[in-house]
Amino acid sequence: MADGASRRFFAPEASLGASSPKGPVLTDARRGQVSVAIQLLREDPRDEAALGDGAFQTRNIAVAEAAEELEKLVSRNKVAASHAVDNGAIEALVLALKQRPNSEAVQWKASSALWQLLAAGQPDLVAAGKAGAVEVVVSALRAHPNSELVQEHAAGALGALVESGHQENQTLARKAGGVEAIILALEHHKDSDTLQRNVAFALGGLVAGNPDAQTHARRAKGIETLARTVERYMECELVEEQALEALACLFAGNPENQKLACDVGLIETLVTLLKKQRTSKRVVFKALVALNHLLAGCEVARRRAGEAGSLGTALMILKAFAKSDDVLEQTCEAFVNLVRDCEENQDLAHNLGIAQSILSIVLSRQAPVASLHAKALAALGVLMAGHVESQAACGEVGAVEVLFAGLKRQAGADGDTSVAQEAMVALAHFARGHVGNQALARRAGVIETLISVLRQNSECVSLQQKASSALSVFVVDCPDNTKVAVASGGLEEVLTALRQAMSTRDQADSQGAPAPPAPAPRRRSLSPTRAAAAAAASASASEVGADVAGERRPLREKEEYQEQARQSGLIQAIVAALPQPPNPMWRPAKGCNGVDLTTSQGRLLDVLAELVEGSFESQELAANAGGIEAVLAAMRANVQSEEIQEQGVRALQSMLWEHAASQRRAKASDAAEALRLAQEANPDSEALRCAAQNALEALHSGEKFSALVAETSFGKRHSSYVPIADTAMRGISLEQILELQEFMQDTLRKYDLVDERPDGTKQSVRWEDLTMYQVRDHFIKVLTQQHKCSFVELVSTTKQPPMWMVSHWWGTPFPLTVRMLQLQARSRHLQTAGLVSYWCDAFANNQWSVEEFDEADVLRFPFARAMLGQSCMGTVLLCDPEVTALLRTWCVFEAHVTQQLRCGALADRCDKKRYFLDILAPVITLKDPKEEVKDNVTITMLQDAIGGGWDEGSG
Repeated sequence: MADGASRRFFAPEASLGASSPKGPVLTDARRGQVSVAIQLLREDPRDEAALGDGAFQTRNIAVAEAAEELEKLVSRNKVAASHAVDNGAIEALVLALKQRPNSEAVQWKASSALWQLLAAGQPDLVAAGKAGAVEVVVSALRAHPNSELVQEHAAGALGALVESGHQENQTLARKAGGVEAIILALEHHKDSDTLQRNVAFALGGLVAGNPDAQTHARRAKGIETLARTVERYMECELVEEQALEALACLFAGNPENQKLACDVGLIETLVTLLKKQRTSKRVVFKALVALNHLLAGCEVARRRAGEAGSLGTALMILKAFAKSDDVLEQTCEAFVNLVRDCEENQDLAHNLGIAQSILSIVLSRQAPVASLHAKALAALGVLMAGHVESQAACGEVGAVEVLFAGLKRQAGADGDTSVAQEAMVALAHFARGHVGNQALARRAGVIETLISVLRQNSECVSLQQKASSALSVFVVDCPDNTKVAVASGGLEEVLTALRQAMSTRDQADSQGAPAPPAPAPRRRSLSPTRAAAAAAASASASEVGADVAGERRPLREKEEYQEQARQSGLIQAIVAALPQPPNPMWRPAKGCNGVDLTTSQGRLLDVLAELVEGSFESQELAANAGGIEAVLAAMRANVQSEEIQEQGVRALQSMLWEHAASQRRAKASDAAEALRLAQEANPDSEALRCAAQNALEALHSGEKFSALVAETSFGKRHSSYVPIADTAMRGISLEQILELQEFMQDTLRKYDLVDERPDGTKQSVRWEDLTMYQVRDHFIKVLTQQHKCSFVELVSTTKQPPMWMVSHWWGTPFPLTVRMLQLQARSRHLQTAGLVSYWCDAFANNQWSVEEFDEADVLRFPFARAMLGQSCMGTVLLCDPEVTALLRTWCVFEAHVTQQLRCGALADRCDKKRYFLDILAPVITLKDPKEEVKDNVTITMLQDAIGGGWDEGSG
């Protein structure tokens, strides 16, 4: 039976008096009187038929009087009642009821005596049921429907037999027709308050905790009949109490009964009753219990209750019964049931200030009763759930202190942690999506306390789940909170919380389908060298399968996990928790109750490695947060710790692999020396040696890029070439330029390519500063080295006559060059911009040979032949912001040839009717230090117009 529907046993009126001050006694005389009464009850009626009706009636009267005498003897005397039970009184009464069914006096007096014995003698109810007590009482109800006395006392006896949902007796009563008989009595005897009370008491016992009996009662019109009883007896507390208990038992966990109750108007009836009975504590309590069982899980009931004014009524009860814990507890539960998943009621509750009332009336007490404390916290949490205004209002009135106090409340002697659990749920609702409340909770020490609770209560699964769920609310999408949690030693707890958040999200995405939580990050052995890894990859299928299974997390799940970590700021938090250079001091963190929450540096490094492994975005975050420097500081401060050296090397490897920015930072911090020292300090660790070699390989991978280029996707796509004899026919399309740009961007993100300066120093090649000289040295020549051909011959399948000739200075940043070509192509060719081909010397000329420049006539050079060719429409002059191109001899000469073609001066060389000159240049806008401007460069263009003059454009 549900807690709220627990039933109060009551006895016949005769047993309600007080016992003797000296305690109940059983004299010999009374013992003898009990025995005589029992003997009379056992009189066999089979020989009475021959005596005539008068004698028969006399015997019935004697048996009835014996039952009445027995009731008096055991009334208010538990010793006498127990003695009677032990000597077969119940069996004797059952026999009398069975043998004399037509005698009203026997039926009601024997039923009353049976009720008295059941109430005072504490008999075995199972034995009583097996003795036939249930059947004979039900039979009495059915045989004498018009007798109030029989109905009243038989109902009381039946209620005692099925008290507290006694299932065996419930089943016996249902099979005997007890449910129908009780409901019929309730309906036929409307004016007897005592009978109504007893019958309602019996009906509650018949259906309590029994779904079959609940259904049986509904079909017998029990809900409608009880509803009428509640309406009729609103001024009679004794009847109302039992009727409300019966209703609570009928509603508990039964959606169909709840729906029917709504249909017959019971919601409105209960609200009306609560308004009328505000001074009667017991009726209010029972009405709230019934209302809660009716509302639980029933959306229709919740909506109708809101419309009936139940929230305002409950608020008045909260204030009127501020000192009654049991009423307050049920009122708080009513708030939970009314508001959960109902936006209209939640808005109304906010307007009524219910959350503030709960805080001031209940939660402001000094250590309220645990059950009340838990219910009040649950109500507060539901009132705030997803409701920004309520969250803000609670934050303003100091709810965080109350919630924090609930979080710290220790379990009682019974191990009950419900207060702390509800505080965690309420804290999650308080903080979810509300930055201000998250900050309040963080300053109050909630995060550290959650971590301590998780550490101290590992055996309590439900507490762990709620604490982890609450922690996930604080750390997901809130880097400041994550930093506090990790700094407090809560790394493992944060990881668990993030996995729980992922699991919850996955279940929501799959519409409730169960999703296994992501496995915990584990400390893994260091990676072998790439050669060893390649050998392992060629092993048997079973070994490969085992290796893949050992990764534990599928690729997609791992990517989601890393993304979750990035959003929560976990990577930055881990870096901040590591010893920072130049003072690598490690300070243990303390949680509440002095619990040491220090996370080992080795574990921090281990998790950092996992979070960045294979994720460029995560590597970027780690690098920008100073991860490289922090890892190196930890390694240098703990040279003799094999664990920290191993995990540090692994973290370095994960951050350096295919991430140029990290490689540059590592070189600046002399990571190679730290890796050398790690190997020297741990010469017997093969795992560390292999990992250090991998890290060094990643560190210097840019210097060996030429050996790796053939294995890239670009290198594989363009592994062969098509000779194009005429250099003037080696135009390159804008699509091919963009493909190269994407490849170079990806390469420069992954590898720290280095230029050697004339003075012997080295400088990293960066995308934003990449020049055509560097494009030639690091990409064109590397890609064409095998075939010693031009770049166009490598990427084309046939000759590509140029549509435009590019005149430019090689020192112009290549990203600007591409943007200028894109604008020119879009402006001139609209939808076919990607197919526009350009003659560009760096791509068209063979960078491995100068034979094509041996011509004596400069107009026979490849660039001039391209300009004179029929396919070429004009020249595109690309400038840098300083217009350096016009300071370069070749560019000036190309401009001269262009002008000759525009004015027809080279008609003897070609018969072009029109030749255009488009001029493009980037314009840099000075940044305002207060504004964050991602792109301060605008490409401008002067376009040679067909009718003369120039058209201006920008993009």
